[in-house]
Amino acid sequence: MTINIIHRGNFTKYPENSIMAFKEGLANNNYQGIETDIQISSDNIFYCFHDDTLERMTDSNDIHIYDKSFFQIRQYNLKNKSGDVTKYKIPTLKSLLILNQFYKKILNLEIKINPMIYNPNKIIVDIKKEILKYGMENYVVISSFYYEYYFPCMKNNLKFGLLVSEDDLDILKNSLLPKIIIFDKNIDIKIIKKYSENGVLGIYTVNEQFNDPLFKIIIKDIE
Repeated sequence: MTINIIHRGNFTKYPENSIMAFKEGLANNNYQGIETDIQISSDNIFYCFHDDTLERMTDSNDIHIYDKSFFQIRQYNLKNKSGDVTKYKIPTLKSLLILNQFYKKILNLEIKINPMIYNPNKIIVDIKKEILKYGMENYVVISSFYYEYYFPCMKNNLKFGLLVSEDDLDILKNSLLPKIIIFDKNIDIKIIKKYSENGVLGIYTVNEQFNDPLFKIIIKDIE
């Protein structure tokens, strides 16, 4: 069975990674779940936001994000895909987990947190606590471009998918690879097929019409 995932929620009407984009995505019966990006504030609150800076997606021109408390982060308003400022705020991971208690769909949580700055073991332990608190242990798949999150996820019995970009194929030289590998859509299909016996193959970020039985996880943008 192929699992179709909506990238950053359905942001045709609402800002990407906003709680309303999540709600629209989870309510879409053509998809089995949504993908979002997980960051951490300076006071250790997990929140959903893709960029390393605030200027593209909010009404702040501040280039820094990692030194902000969540109280500071919540002062900003998200922009929609046209660049217009909206009333919507950056949501916490907690708010997404609570929302999914109703929908009970797959949440693909991409960890954006740099393991050179934060201890990946502690990050995964703390995320698991939140997942368990809201009964979402059967619905979450962790993913990351950072290989360092693989073993902490294994140790904590969390599903993990390694994201592989076109510019970082060397990550595949690791002697131990997770069963789930999610490839950039621009990577040569011949390279991808080499890993078809490894386990579950995924692909990101393709359009709604994309379908290929080679991939069991397909992360799609809704236009």
